[in-house]
Amino acid sequence: MNHLELFRLAQEPFANLPDVRFFFEGAGRAEALAQCQAALAEPRHTVLAEAGESMGKTMLARKLEDTADAEDGQRKAVHIFVPHARADAKMLLASVLRSLSAGKDITASDNASDLAGKVRQQIEKLGQSGIQTLLTVDEAQMLHDAQALDALLALLSSENGGEAPALSLLFLAEDGQGFGGTLRKALADRGLGEAHAVHLTPLTQSETAAYVARRLSAAGLAEGSPSPFSDDALKAVSELSGGAPGRINLLCEESLAEAARTKQKTVGANIVRQSAARLGLIPAGQKGWSPLPFSSSAESRLPDNLDEIDAFLGSLQAE
Repeated sequence: MNHLELFRLAQEPFANLPDVRFFFEGAGRAEALAQCQAALAEPRHTVLAEAGESMGKTMLARKLEDTADAEDGQRKAVHIFVPHARADAKMLLASVLRSLSAGKDITASDNASDLAGKVRQQIEKLGQSGIQTLLTVDEAQMLHDAQALDALLALLSSENGGEAPALSLLFLAEDGQGFGGTLRKALADRGLGEAHAVHLTPLTQSETAAYVARRLSAAGLAEGSPSPFSDDALKAVSELSGGAPGRINLLCEESLAEAARTKQKTVGANIVRQSAARLGLIPAGQKGWSPLPFSSSAESRLPDNLDEIDAFLGSLQAE
């Protein structure tokens, strides 16, 4: 019997994917969403959402994009990822074009300027139909190429004295990487004003319990049914995850699976700690969280061809 059957769940409650059905409004997430919506209500605005690793930045963006797409077709959401520190303007602009369903317009001879022109044409075409484009740039702390950042910001500016495109930008970046300062300077250099800043914080112990309950309910746990997690287990999840939603998901998913393997109908703190150790969240002989180890065998399988990486990311965005 697997954990879905044991705990009578209709679907995986802790899959680490940005599924907006599991969006958690606590821990300031609803307020952050409202701030983003207000700041991006008009075109040519920029928002910077910063948080630590696994803190839910992409989930926030997906919820914002889902809301934008549902607004009577008045906004078009586009989401790209910065795959690595060597990403340049050509790579990112090509990703934007593919996300705008205009990948067929890319030619082998296109340079960054050509691609920027094609992106602008697509955004202007949408604007003529009354549709505002929201472009989300994920993992923006990896954006080390100043020209690549400038190429994205240039899309906000008018060209040849014309009207600026109906476009807003949302940057998602990890804390402490210096991207906020880089973005502020780049915006100032182009006379584009200030970025509206949003910050996501770790979940407290009570917020972690509410987060777990929210996801279990969304996954089909019947109303009034007891939680699979004991109070001590939830406390351990909070402590060992550091309050980061992505790590909470990992730990809870593994704990449920372990409970099913050992045929236990309640997840106790001991199961949570065993699961954390198995995931590498607790180094031997230590308490608390440390980053997951990155295996050298996995690193050796990563492609080193930038075009292949970009094409792969583009295919994910198209799904």
